[in-house]
Amino acid sequence: HSMAAKTGGCFPGNASVLVEDGRRKRVSDLQPGDRVQTVDHGGNVIFSSFVTFLDRDPRAMKIFQLLETQDPPHSLLLTPAHLVYVADNFTLDLGKFRPTFASNVQVGQYLYVVGHSGHRPAMVIGISMRELEGAYAPLTQHGTLVVNGILASCFAAIDGHRLAHLAFAPLRLCYQLTSIFGGGTSWQEGMHWYSRLLYRLGRLFLSAEYFHPWGVAQG
Repeated sequence: HSMAAKTGGCFPGNASVLVEDGRRKRVSDLQPGDRVQTVDHGGNVIFSSFVTFLDRDPRAMKIFQLLETQDPPHSLLLTPAHLVYVADNFTLDLGKFRPTFASNVQVGQYLYVVGHSGHRPAMVIGISMRELEGAYAPLTQHGTLVVNGILASCFAAIDGHRLAHLAFAPLRLCYQLTSIFGGGTSWQEGMHWYSRLLYRLGRLFLSAEYFHPWGVAQG
C-alpha cells in the first residue's frame, strides 16, 4: 500500500454521528450548524457544533483500522494515526481514558461507548485493517465526537489531543465569526491548509516522538 493510503487521520464517509435533532448522519454529510454528539470533561453527553473538515477526500483510498468491541458490540473504522479514547481496565471514569493512536489500541483494552442507555466502557475484542474509498475528518468546537457510538478525538498524527485542541482554537474562532457574520461554506478537497501548516510547524518545534510514524501525506 502507498504511504498516502496510510497517512492522516480520518473516518470513512459512511461513519455515522448523532445530531441534536435525534437523526443519525453520515460524517460525509455534515453541514455548518449541525450539532454533533460528544462527551464533556465531566462525562456528560452533550452536542458540539461542527466547524469544518480538517481533511476531506471523497475519492482517496485509505487504510482504516477496524476496532470491534463487545458488551456492548460496536465497531469503529478510523485511520491508524487518528486518536481514540482508550483505557487499560474497566472503568466508568472518563478521566482514566486517554487519547491514543488507533494503531496502538490492543485487544483487551476498553473504548468509551455512548448509547441510548448511557455511556460505559466496552472491551476491544477484534482489530483488523480495511481499505476503503473516502476519508473525512470533522472538527467540532469541543475537539471530540462520538462516531458509531464510540468517543474519538477530532485530531490525528500528533500524540497530544490537548495540544492539538489548543492549536486549532484560532481556526474554530474564525469559523465561529464566519457563522455569526455570514459567509458561504465551500469544502476544499484534501487536507485543510491550517492542518498542514500546524503539522509543519509541529515538525519544526516538537520532538519526533510526538508524531505517529505514518504522519500525514505531504504535498
